[in-house]
Amino acid sequence: MKRIVGAVLAGVGGMMISLPGAAFAETIVISNWENYMAPDVIERFTKETGIEVEYQIHSTNDEITGKVAAANGRGYDVLFISQTFVEVMSKQGWLAELDHS
Repeated sequence: MKRIVGAVLAGVGGMMISLPGAAFAETIVISNWENYMAPDVIERFTKETGIEVEYQIHSTNDEITGKVAAANGRGYDVLFISQTFVEVMSKQGWLAELDHS
């Protein structure tokens, strides 16, 4: 089972969760809050990396946590969630340390 990697986004008040190896994929799946990211970020990312993005919007932490739980921690490469929900995912064994190297 893949483990989700988490890192605090400074100044944003949320969490970004990512699966290891996502940077090597041809397509990654991101779930984020509406209007949380500049509109051109995904286009620039794809242009710079060649990696396509399937972008999904979630309205609540409960919504995205439920989807991740239903998939047993799979199906998403990057999630933006509130910090309090990181503990919920951690207890399920879906989190790992972010390798900054």
